[in-house]
Amino acid sequence: MKDKEKTFSIKPYLKRHKFSIFAYSFLLLLSSLINVVLAIIPAHLLVAITKSNYNLAINYTLILGGVFLVGAIINLFLPQIHARISTNVVNEMRVDIAQQAFKISSSSYSNHQTSNFLQRINSDPQTILNNLIGFINCISIFVNIIIVFIYMLTFNIFTSLILIVYLVVLQVVSFYRKNNRIKNQRKVNRENEKVSSLMNEIIRSERDIKSLNLEKRLKEVTNESLDNYGKSIMQLNKSGALFSSLDKFVFSTFITLFLVIGIVLLDKGFLILANFLILYNNRSIIERLSNLVSNVVINYADMKLSYERIVELYQDKEYELEKFGTLHIEDLGSDIEFKDVCFSYKEYKYNSKEEQKNKRKHNKKDKTNDNVCEKIEVSRKQIFENLSFKIEPNSTVAFVGKSGCGKTTALNLISKLYVPDSGTVCIGGVDISAMDKETLRSSVSLVNQFPYIFDMTIKENLLLAKPEASDEEINQALTNSALDEFIATLPQGINTKVGESGIKLSGGQKQRLAIARALLKKSKVIILDESTSSLDNLAQNKVKESIDRIKGKSTIIIVAHRLSTIKNADKIFFMDNGKIIDTGTFDELIQKNEKFNLMYKVENI
Repeated sequence: MKDKEKTFSIKPYLKRHKFSIFAYSFLLLLSSLINVVLAIIPAHLLVAITKSNYNLAINYTLILGGVFLVGAIINLFLPQIHARISTNVVNEMRVDIAQQAFKISSSSYSNHQTSNFLQRINSDPQTILNNLIGFINCISIFVNIIIVFIYMLTFNIFTSLILIVYLVVLQVVSFYRKNNRIKNQRKVNRENEKVSSLMNEIIRSERDIKSLNLEKRLKEVTNESLDNYGKSIMQLNKSGALFSSLDKFVFSTFITLFLVIGIVLLDKGFLILANFLILYNNRSIIERLSNLVSNVVINYADMKLSYERIVELYQDKEYELEKFGTLHIEDLGSDIEFKDVCFSYKEYKYNSKEEQKNKRKHNKKDKTNDNVCEKIEVSRKQIFENLSFKIEPNSTVAFVGKSGCGKTTALNLISKLYVPDSGTVCIGGVDISAMDKETLRSSVSLVNQFPYIFDMTIKENLLLAKPEASDEEINQALTNSALDEFIATLPQGINTKVGESGIKLSGGQKQRLAIARALLKKSKVIILDESTSSLDNLAQNKVKESIDRIKGKSTIIIVAHRLSTIKNADKIFFMDNGKIIDTGTFDELIQKNEKFNLMYKVENI
């Protein structure tokens, strides 16, 4: 099946654990039948005692004792099976959803908060499974209730009619409860995502907050965000309380009417005492039925909402997916060419499903699907218009120019983190849009200005790029990235853990580790986007020497503000406002381009 045809479904996960789910469901059903016995036998026991039929009463008592024992054994195994199903299914879903998140385009990550993805990967699978198991539990309870309920319906036509009307009223209330629950829970999720993103940013920017004395202002922002989140929860709880009160009112009305009619029927001789006692002792069944319907509605609403949120990651609508071709090339060339490339940054807003439905009400001709968020472009900033250039294979080139001229954007187009609006980007003479993912991503390594370092050891971070790398290859990469001397000073050396996002390393050490990771991968194309900006002059010179050592083995593309780092480049592209206004070697540009010459002079003042 092609990626574009894939979507999220819970069925494959349940199928893998069908025997555990069957065992759990069977024990729940058995538990329900036990509850039926416990609901009916005590009434007959009471009747037997009132009639002084003590032998029959003893038999009922022994049956109850045996039923209690079986119930205790069932309760021993149910939690264990529940834990096994919950842990395994949720973890499998999280892994697959995280994998799907890798297929989402970089532009979608830019347009959404981090928590949008974290909630869908971490929280929503747990919500789905918890409510699914809750739904299974409700079914088992429903079996118990419905058997007793049907049993009660056989006593008298009048009491039966009351119970049937009660069921109809419950269904009407449940319909409105479900819609209200989904609406309010969706708002809670949105506000929760905003809070989670804010907290994540606060934790990650702790040093900046302290150094810039931002605590007071961030406290105000946090209070505002938490206040909105709190209001959404209060609205959810307020609606829940309103429907719960409505349930109790309906129950109180019907149970009163039910018992009054039962007493009247008993007085008139249309109902025997034993049946009345069963009706009286099981009056709570009616309330349990009401609670059961409420729980089913809540379980369904929460499960449906979480399911829809996960499916959004697969739909290629609000979260646009990366698209690759089918062409696989083992030995791709390393020359690069842009042919009439146009690219613009676009910003979008997304109508919620509620907004979409309201729009449909006012415009009957609008055929947009209510079940997806409508994507509306609100702004566009043109970066490249018919940009064309060529980079020779195994050459070292550099892009220079003032901030915002398009240097980094060009690199992101080469690595297909961005996709051009029109035109083609070719590597080895092949349009990268035709390549499969493995061909492109194994051929290009990009080290950006702020590389992410994982909460692992230095060695484990390197092995992410090449799991089969030998110690000799690792040591060579560390030497080439000028990181070997620093590692020699660490008590645990290469096995030192660097902390979350490499917090135990300096900015320059992070960059050198990222460069080592790229060098170890030995890609056809190595892109260094301001990857020496945090290095001191000595470390920068060492990295410069290491780049010189691999010249001619890969195509190396460098973006740098420090012009001294690109003196040895075979070719320099000088950019301004999304255009290449000049090309040449360092010496040639110094001689013929006044802007370039001025940039170099300013740097060396």
